[in-house]
Amino acid sequence: MVGLQGPYQVRHLCELIHPETAQTLAAYRDDFYAGRPAVTVNSVGKGKAWHIASRNDLAFQRDFFTSLMDELALPRAVASIFPPGVVATARTDGESAFVFVQNFTAQTQTVTLPDGYEHAATGADASGQLVLQPWDCRIVRRKA
Repeated sequence: MVGLQGPYQVRHLCELIHPETAQTLAAYRDDFYAGRPAVTVNSVGKGKAWHIASRNDLAFQRDFFTSLMDELALPRAVASIFPPGVVATARTDGESAFVFVQNFTAQTQTVTLPDGYEHAATGADASGQLVLQPWDCRIVRRKA
């Protein structure tokens, strides 16, 4: 797995683990834990099991889960990078894909939607810059 660039801040919990068949992806750097595995992956049949032995900062969460999504080729609701605190989730009625773009922050956020989106309520083009007020939600639809 690529994507873990570190160093990261560990918070609240540092578990001591001893991998037997798992591959170590990251290790603790400091203190009593230095050199011990912090993140492992174990291949099991056609799947993989990851173990994160600590509570980590937001940078770790972002890097780990982005890397995991890329490795698994999980589809994104919108092929765009959003600022922290802004999410997009997709739902379908079997014919159209509706995307809920939500701002979970107290700041105005701007996201860029690729071509092919329209405002669900009006049908107006939504591609390009979409400004979200604090705690705002917009529903867009992928054009067929």
